[in-house]
Amino acid sequence: MMRRRGSAARRKEQEEFHIRVVKLEGGTHSGMEGGGTEKQHELSKQFVLEFIK
Repeated sequence: MMRRRGSAARRKEQEEFHIRVVKLEGGTHSGMEGGGTEKQHELSKQFVLEFIK
C-alpha cells in the first residue's frame, strides 16, 4: 500500500514517538468522526482502548 507523502509517520518517527500505524479493515479516515457509521466508530474505539491498556 502506497502512502501519500507526509500522510503517515515514517518508521523513525513511529519509533521515536511510540506511534503504531495500522490499517483497520472496514474503517476509513473519514469514518472516524461524524461521517462514519456506528460500526466504524466502534471499530476505531475498540482499537484505541486496546492500545492504551
